[in-house]
Amino acid sequence: MSVEKKALYFAYGSNMSSKWLLRSSPTAIAKATGEVKDKKLVYVAHKEQWQGATASLFPQVGETVSGTVWELPEKDLIALGAVETETYIKQHSTVHTKDGPMLCAYFFRRNTSESDIGLPSPQYVQVIIEGAVEQALPEAYIAKLRATANNGNKTITDTMTAAMR
Repeated sequence: MSVEKKALYFAYGSNMSSKWLLRSSPTAIAKATGEVKDKKLVYVAHKEQWQGATASLFPQVGETVSGTVWELPEKDLIALGAVETETYIKQHSTVHTKDGPMLCAYFFRRNTSESDIGLPSPQYVQVIIEGAVEQALPEAYIAKLRATANNGNKTITDTMTAAMR
């Protein structure tokens, strides 16, 4: 009997939502919430399925990004990466959890530059906010997410419908 290899994955965008992430990795378990230091959350490069720019991390000394550390089968991380690698790069970072331990987890960031910064759709931001609330991220961080400017595009795609179920 072989033991399935596990990986830690730091989600800071739509994958904070269990109903969204569990579609890709049904056995994923939320292990902790925490923050990655010296990074900032930005929205870059229009993605048709979300009708606007999507979340990414850029280096920024002194900034932090909150999110969820998921434990998932390594094969699911690879599959998630296959979906994301069209425009994302897999990296790893130390995640500082609210309970104190630091975890090393993988995350995906868009393969873009600051010149690609754009506005997300209101529906995409709502999925991120719902995930942040579900994961009990700090209220100040959730308030920051709620204040995110959006592109006003109210078009609903199949991806959005699935995320909001």
